[in-house]
Amino acid sequence: KLTSSNFDEIALGGKNVLVEFYAPWCGHCKQLAPTYEQVAGAFEQEDSVVIAKVDATEEGDLASKYGVSGYPTLKYFPAGKKDAVDYKGGRSLKNFVDYINDQAGTRRKEDGTLARAAGRIPELDTIANDIYNDKKSLSDLQTACKGYSTDECKYYIKYTNKISDKGKEYVTKERDRLAKTSKSSSIKKDKRDNMIIRMNVLNGFLEGPEFMDDKSKDKEEL
Repeated sequence: KLTSSNFDEIALGGKNVLVEFYAPWCGHCKQLAPTYEQVAGAFEQEDSVVIAKVDATEEGDLASKYGVSGYPTLKYFPAGKKDAVDYKGGRSLKNFVDYINDQAGTRRKEDGTLARAAGRIPELDTIANDIYNDKKSLSDLQTACKGYSTDECKYYIKYTNKISDKGKEYVTKERDRLAKTSKSSSIKKDKRDNMIIRMNVLNGFLEGPEFMDDKSKDKEEL
């Protein structure tokens, strides 16, 4: 919950923030509340995203500053920008998740797990698939990685070296192992995210960039 004392720090503090201005007596706000809680849950593992609320009846100055005249009013504050964007999308969980993913560059699904595109870069997927099919080598990948961060490239490099050491069969075996382990109820959410990212990159070696859409054949569902 945001107030005048913490609003600027959070909403304008460099993260991607969705803010609902609401009134406790508002029927539409009460109707939205369960979905909005689900949206917060879907992005709870994203350090760059905040889902917040402002009680406009208690924070009238904030509501006035941002032109709130009805409830609920939703405003999106992009990271690094001071001006809010009116949220004019639908009110379903999918609508909100799709919007935030598009605006913030995140790759969350409605249940909060990571989508198949998370951790993957099309250019590197293409090279990884060529490496898997003996068409390119580690040096090609290293050259391409000059245009990306170490964090973006680390698993592509790691798995290229694993293929060299253990053979191509390592890719499928490791992907299947991660798929099984990530479904354990005892796995913490941050560790599950990491496993899914690694699994996604391994799929890049097998598929190239062709099947990055979650609607495509989902090879991690084993």
